[in-house]
Amino acid sequence: MSQNQPLVSVIMPAYNCERTVGAAISGVLMQEYPNMELVVVDDGSTDATSAICASHGALIRYRRIDNSGSSHARNVAISMARGELIAFCDADDVLLPPYVGAAVQKFQAAGGGRRIVMSDAYQLTSNGIAHARLLIRNKFPSADRQRMAILQKNFVPILSLFPAAMHHELRGFDEHLQLNEDWDYWLRAVMAGYEVLYQPVPHAMYRLTPGSKSTDSKVHAVEDQILRRAAEEYRSSLTDEESRFLDLRLRLPPPRHVDAQLGDALRAGDHAQARRHAATLATLSSEDTRLRLRALAIARVPGAARVFAWRQQRIDRRMGGRLSDHSSTATDSDS
Repeated sequence: MSQNQPLVSVIMPAYNCERTVGAAISGVLMQEYPNMELVVVDDGSTDATSAICASHGALIRYRRIDNSGSSHARNVAISMARGELIAFCDADDVLLPPYVGAAVQKFQAAGGGRRIVMSDAYQLTSNGIAHARLLIRNKFPSADRQRMAILQKNFVPILSLFPAAMHHELRGFDEHLQLNEDWDYWLRAVMAGYEVLYQPVPHAMYRLTPGSKSTDSKVHAVEDQILRRAAEEYRSSLTDEESRFLDLRLRLPPPRHVDAQLGDALRAGDHAQARRHAATLATLSSEDTRLRLRALAIARVPGAARVFAWRQQRIDRRMGGRLSDHSSTATDSDS
């Protein structure tokens, strides 16, 4: 195979996903890119996931393990991988045929090396594909602002491609983390000097599911744990700006928590509370220009909270309810 077509290992952890894993596997197997393998690790599923995976035979590399969490499943899968490049695809997402080829092309055009390619995707909800709302809705941070951006929130989706050497350098996912392990992973990569590239054409479908995980106190505690560890581990290399932000952030709730509170206040019609949450969110979101400007509008412009409350209700209807992992507050675009 040509050096311009390095082997790509697509990594898929699977757990009790009998309704979606078949489509996820089919999407990978239908890729136009000619030099790739699919590695599926079944994390001790108790439904038909194992049978569905096994039915694909030699088309995939498959292993079943005892249930240990997604971090361990991804680490096991990458230990099985033979590719020079790694791409993630969760068992409820779907890759469209150009996906892997477009990511490899972006990686190579930039010179390869210490780079990660994150790809945009359509949002797949209980109401179907949300064509007007892509996964990446905010301005992508420039290379010189990516350290600050990743400290503020995880801007890198799981739909990403990177060198296998990066995973080994990072010593894999932290298996002690059962939540936010992907943010911890990308944060360590960016702080180690990896540049994130953005492939803007949506060649995948990323599934969003109703829920309220973003308000879970356990998630917030883990976010604080990750940032405290970053403040300690990277203390000598942090800029003054980064140090000031970490000091401020660890005295305040996580931005995602504030964002969820803002959404709840808008849903409840509590405009005074919404303005207070919006002011805090703007303080914590300097690198997310759209989010910060919208939060400032709610906090400072008379009548803006009422307008955004209406937009919040509209978004909820379109997206099939409140969404986990990716906030559905009206501070996001509603194109």
